[in-house]
Amino acid sequence: MMRVQSAGDSGPPSLDACTHCQAFWFDGGEYEQLPNIPRESRLEDRLTPEAREKIGMAEVEEMRLMRATVEKAPFEPQETWQWLPGFLGMPIESELPPVQRKPLVTWTIGALMVVVSLIGLLNPETSFKDWGMMPAQAGRHGGMTVISSFFLHGSLMHLLGNLWFLLLFGDNVEEQLGKGKYLLLLLLATLLGDLCHWAADPGSTVVLVGASGGISGVIACYTFSFPKARLNFMLGWWMGLRWIGLPAWGWFALWIGMQLLGAWFQLKVGSNVSSLAHLGGAAAGMLFWAFKGHEE
Repeated sequence: MMRVQSAGDSGPPSLDACTHCQAFWFDGGEYEQLPNIPRESRLEDRLTPEAREKIGMAEVEEMRLMRATVEKAPFEPQETWQWLPGFLGMPIESELPPVQRKPLVTWTIGALMVVVSLIGLLNPETSFKDWGMMPAQAGRHGGMTVISSFFLHGSLMHLLGNLWFLLLFGDNVEEQLGKGKYLLLLLLATLLGDLCHWAADPGSTVVLVGASGGISGVIACYTFSFPKARLNFMLGWWMGLRWIGLPAWGWFALWIGMQLLGAWFQLKVGSNVSSLAHLGGAAAGMLFWAFKGHEE
């Protein structure tokens, strides 16, 4: 213990200080002699009653929003507009970081699908007959019907469904592969999908339209590239509009099972949906991922 002299004019002239713990010890009456330092006024003390009321209301609203977020079902979409594709039975992507580059190829192909399909739907019978892929005449227009049929769609719902899946999965795959490889993937998946459809009935005069074969390749490549991405679905009115979530690989396994069942019906009794084209496109996507998806 040592005696420390005070440097100021007010307060006790000296205090006892501990050299080990660096604490001060006050004798009787010494603490009361210390100068009174005025406390700085707080911001809250300077606010008007109206301002305090507004701050309180804002804090209550913030607590309400936080509670609503916590109580939200785990698989419900975060954006209100995402309920619309959910009502239509389409998946919502989650737990995957947004892309860093604009998917210009995906957007361009999607825009072409919309323009060509809408023009084709003005006179569908002629458009589909001339530019759809007909197995019995697969070489028409120099084989270009394989490409033109990709952009034609049989109805608005057919177009919207394929457009949604292209935009949902295409941006991530385009960013991972790059624009050139992504275009090559779409081309190969479309060709192999049409080949599988043709092989089932080479003499068929029923035309095939739609981008499903090519997009199936994108879906397959997406699944193997981002297997832990989550896809959420609305079960429907009969289940109380409940949402469920599946990892991408789980959803893809169910989708493949549905396509296999659809292909069986297509071969046995016929179908207006070419599940064989879907399976062919998916096979191309898996092969493309295996050989090209890992290259830097």
